[in-house]
Amino acid sequence: AMEEHFAGKNAIYKSHNNICIVPHPESPERISRIWAALVEAGVVERKGVNRVENGRLLTKEEAMLVHDEELWDKLMSSQEMDEDERDTLAKTFDSIYLNRASFKCALLAAG
Repeated sequence: AMEEHFAGKNAIYKSHNNICIVPHPESPERISRIWAALVEAGVVERKGVNRVENGRLLTKEEAMLVHDEELWDKLMSSQEMDEDERDTLAKTFDSIYLNRASFKCALLAAG
């Protein structure tokens, strides 16, 4: 089941380039909506478009090329945190959303 997190209507987030975003556009449903739009537009049925059923996860060794082990450990531990703990961790970063699957999704996206 997908977890839901809601920011208050007056929440202000700073993006990575210090642009203020009200309300923050990031949500887990974003990926589903993007996929639905691609299907509706017929993109996934076009010749030459291959749907990959399984990707690969980024390895720790690859992640260490651009990130430190402290970040790896924090994000790895986020998988076992409860919602309040994850929300507290997320506040230590600049404009990041975390749920139980965030770390695995990030590894898959980067892999």
